[in-house]
Amino acid sequence: MAEHSGQWMEQVAQGWLVMALTNSPLALGMVEFMRDVPRLFFPFLGGIAADRMDRKYLLIGTFIAMAMSSFALAFLVIAGLVQLWHILAVSFFFGVITSFNHPVRATLIPNLVPREDLLNAISLDSASVNASKIIASPIAGAVAGAAGVTSVFGLRGVGCLAALALAAMMKVPSHPNLVQASGLRKELADEWRYLKANKTDRTLLALYLIPIIFSMQYVVLLPIFARDVLKGGPEVLGLMVGAGGLGALLGTVALASLGDFSQKGQLLLSMPVLLGGLFILFALSRWLALSLVLMVGIGALNTGYMTLTNVLVQSLVPDELRGRVMSLREVALGFSPLGSLLLGVVATLVSAPFAIGLMGVICAALGILSRLLLPYIRRLA
Repeated sequence: MAEHSGQWMEQVAQGWLVMALTNSPLALGMVEFMRDVPRLFFPFLGGIAADRMDRKYLLIGTFIAMAMSSFALAFLVIAGLVQLWHILAVSFFFGVITSFNHPVRATLIPNLVPREDLLNAISLDSASVNASKIIASPIAGAVAGAAGVTSVFGLRGVGCLAALALAAMMKVPSHPNLVQASGLRKELADEWRYLKANKTDRTLLALYLIPIIFSMQYVVLLPIFARDVLKGGPEVLGLMVGAGGLGALLGTVALASLGDFSQKGQLLLSMPVLLGGLFILFALSRWLALSLVLMVGIGALNTGYMTLTNVLVQSLVPDELRGRVMSLREVALGFSPLGSLLLGVVATLVSAPFAIGLMGVICAALGILSRLLLPYIRRLA
């Protein structure tokens, strides 16, 4: 949670710094693009590293690299040298490090808990991410306003060092299935051979794209809803973002409370249908209270779907391939700008409510088709 809190704080501070330097929405988009684009390429290497190296020390190494980047950015601001290209470079570097950090984090969880506790562990991990977002984002804004963005970057670095200290204290069981170096081409070939032979894992990873492209990018249109649809200001936008974060936290806690239940596949394929309905209602809503309630539900279903998909993949994949297979989840996240672009185009050509409503129809249709065409996913326990 310490590292994620710093991550959310740094994103807020970076956005503020970019606007102060450029006053350009395009520059904000460029920073986000540079943070996401490494996820299309580097997670393959991150997955191989997680299968080949000591996972605990690889995780510690990523925390050191993150701390160095935050302290470097703080120094550039203090020295009055910071320029947009510095922020773009740091964002790209952070995307590369995240491509190693996330696969190794994902592979460590099954090494630390028994299989029957996997749902609880992954749900609580997701809950910590969402709780840190709710807590850290407003703190970052307050600190940046009172003491400047340098303090936020410094706190981000300290958060990484705190995470490093906690990781160093972890007692990780020996990793008997550690992969011996055998060449990049062979190790990637082993991954694709496994996926080709295992239709269920292959389908689950494909289903992971539904929220990434179609249902998680709604946040890019929330400023329009806050200002033009609900006739509010920044405070309304803040409430809407916070409601989504609260829903995500509640969704992961609810999943954790279910334990190792036997209808995971049924629940997974029901979520896009429910999510589509909530998006359609949100597109039609002109009442703030109703919109906030719907945002809580949207946040819960989005995060619950991704967490449950993660649990099912983790429960099926062998440990010696876990890093490489889970790296594909990070590659999928690299497609998130595509969803933002599609929503932006539709909102520009028609309207923001129409774009969100259309996204709801697509989510519901994909959920219904999945239930009809993927009986082997429905039967997953």
